[in-house]
Amino acid sequence: MDTRRAPAERLVRFETWLRGQLLARLEWPKDERQRLKQVGQCQKFVSGFLCDLNRRGWLFDGPILARIIVEKLDTIATRQKAGQIDDLWIYLRSVWSNYADAAAEKLHAEAMSAGFHISKIVAGIKTIPEATAERTAQITAEKLSKARRLQAQKKAVADQQQLF
Repeated sequence: MDTRRAPAERLVRFETWLRGQLLARLEWPKDERQRLKQVGQCQKFVSGFLCDLNRRGWLFDGPILARIIVEKLDTIATRQKAGQIDDLWIYLRSVWSNYADAAAEKLHAEAMSAGFHISKIVAGIKTIPEATAERTAQITAEKLSKARRLQAQKKAVADQQQLF
């Protein structure tokens, strides 16, 4: 784990690496716009998986996290090349949303043996799953705040119109 870099910088580097792995390992639509959209959606599914790892206290990072993701992508690619996947988007959503549950025992044992568990928080080291969960919470809070502002604006306009 590279603790010399700021968590935000590490997260950006991880996301760039993930996008490259997705593009290289899976088959995507020929249309560039559609391909980039689907790759972005898959990145969100992987982010959800990372948030799930974080909620469980399994704070994988660096080479171990990369290996877990690459192994899963390779499994998906094998099934995709064998023609066993009809709708990639639905399949990816299902695989990544259920992966932590399906591999819970293996992931838990690996997290404990590698030392990537909740004690890392005490040491002040922020892992990729933690940074992803933190950013997801921040985005959710920003969206909620924006929705509340819009709602207040609409109410103010409606109240103003009632005066006339």
